[in-house]
Amino acid sequence: MYRLGLFVVMDEMVAPMAGLSSGPTAYPWQAHARGLASHLTVGVVTDGVLRGLDKALPS
Repeated sequence: MYRLGLFVVMDEMVAPMAGLSSGPTAYPWQAHARGLASHLTVGVVTDGVLRGLDKALPS
Protein backbone atom coordinates (compact mmCIF):
# COMPACT_ATOMS: atom_id res chain seq x y z
CA MET A 1 0.00 0.00 0.00
CA TYR A 2 2.91 2.33 0.74
CA ARG A 3 4.24 1.89 -2.80
CA LEU A 4 0.91 2.90 -4.33
CA GLY A 5 0.68 5.94 -2.05
CA LEU A 6 4.22 6.97 -2.91
CA PHE A 7 3.41 6.79 -6.63
CA VAL A 8 0.22 8.83 -6.31
CA VAL A 9 1.65 11.50 -4.03
CA MET A 10 5.08 11.95 -5.59
CA ASP A 11 4.54 11.26 -9.29
CA GLU A 12 1.03 12.57 -9.71
CA MET A 13 0.98 15.48 -7.26
CA VAL A 14 4.33 16.70 -5.90
CA ALA A 15 6.43 16.50 -9.09
CA PRO A 16 3.98 18.62 -11.15
CA MET A 17 3.55 21.16 -8.32
CA ALA A 18 7.33 21.47 -7.99
CA GLY A 19 7.68 21.99 -11.74
CA LEU A 20 9.62 18.75 -12.20
CA SER A 21 7.08 17.35 -14.63
CA SER A 22 3.96 18.35 -16.50
CA GLY A 23 0.54 17.67 -15.03
CA PRO A 24 -0.95 14.17 -15.10
CA THR A 25 -3.10 14.92 -18.14
CA ALA A 26 0.01 15.68 -20.24
CA TYR A 27 0.95 11.99 -20.38
CA PRO A 28 -0.87 8.95 -21.82
CA TRP A 29 -2.23 6.33 -19.45
CA GLN A 30 0.59 3.97 -20.48
CA ALA A 31 3.16 6.32 -18.94
CA HIS A 32 1.23 6.33 -15.66
CA ALA A 33 0.95 2.53 -15.71
CA ARG A 34 4.69 2.21 -16.36
CA GLY A 35 5.46 4.55 -13.46
CA LEU A 36 3.18 2.61 -11.13
CA ALA A 37 4.72 -0.70 -12.20
CA SER A 38 8.19 0.73 -11.58
CA HIS A 39 7.32 1.89 -8.06
CA LEU A 40 5.73 -1.45 -7.22
CA THR A 41 8.71 -3.41 -8.59
CA VAL A 42 11.30 -1.36 -6.73
CA GLY A 43 9.28 -1.62 -3.53
CA VAL A 44 8.84 -5.39 -3.75
CA VAL A 45 12.51 -5.99 -4.58
CA THR A 46 13.71 -3.66 -1.80
CA ASP A 47 11.42 -5.36 0.72
CA GLY A 48 12.64 -8.79 -0.36
CA VAL A 49 16.30 -7.81 -0.09
CA LEU A 50 15.82 -6.27 3.36
CA ARG A 51 13.90 -9.30 4.63
CA GLY A 52 16.65 -11.57 3.29
CA LEU A 53 19.33 -9.50 5.00
CA ASP A 54 17.37 -9.57 8.27
CA LYS A 55 17.39 -13.37 8.15
CA ALA A 56 21.00 -13.71 6.98
CA LEU A 57 22.71 -11.27 9.31
CA PRO A 58 22.96 -11.84 13.03
CA SER A 59 21.15 -9.30 15.17
